[in-house]
Amino acid sequence: MTRKDFTSAAQPIDVTIAGQTLQAVPRQFSTGSVGFHLNGQVTVQLPGGETVRLQVNGNLVVVGSREWPQAAS
Repeated sequence: MTRKDFTSAAQPIDVTIAGQTLQAVPRQFSTGSVGFHLNGQVTVQLPGGETVRLQVNGNLVVVGSREWPQAAS
């Protein structure tokens, strides 16, 4: 697979955190690797009963994808 193939064909994936679903979108990172990026907020209840909002940022990187060719030769 090439990085171009991945970025044109990959579909967003759902990631569930504390029972709440965020969507991770396909992306090519500045390192050259490809994968998915998510950003959002979830609400959780702390042990004392207080409810707080958490900011969530994450990268899901396809291991070894930095070595993939950029495009087909």
